[in-house]
Amino acid sequence: MPACTARWLRSWLTAALLLLVPWQGPAWAHGMHLQAAAAHTEGGWLIRGVLSYSDDSAAAGNYIQIENLSHPDAPALALQTRADGSFELPALAGQRYRVTAQGDEGHTTATDVLVAPATASDGGHDEGEGGWPIYAVLALILLASLLPAHWLRRRAG
Repeated sequence: MPACTARWLRSWLTAALLLLVPWQGPAWAHGMHLQAAAAHTEGGWLIRGVLSYSDDSAAAGNYIQIENLSHPDAPALALQTRADGSFELPALAGQRYRVTAQGDEGHTTATDVLVAPATASDGGHDEGEGGWPIYAVLALILLASLLPAHWLRRRAG
């Protein structure tokens, strides 16, 4: 076989393999993202969450297991995610829970959730709500410090 034909055949096979690799999607696994937090409602405390895949599609029908870490002897509770990947389950205030999600492909992810009422030390707000971002507060302080500096400079000169 001539050298140019062998080189052409190798190039063609390499290109064909590179084109076929992206079509092997079902063989590739994708990760899962679990978001869970405590929420207070009129009926009491809930653990609410959403399970999604790494491509942000809903992980519908996957199993969620919730263990009470504050009382290890309590039985774990299990449920399936809804069509939009969401789930919710009643919880007791002052307890720590571990939420574990298991996907169809065997992937497992977990997170801990502390169910606690808001305290006076945090102003009665849930974490992350209200308030100004730190960069805005610092910018206002820096701008406010320019006024006395400008006034003192004009007074001295």
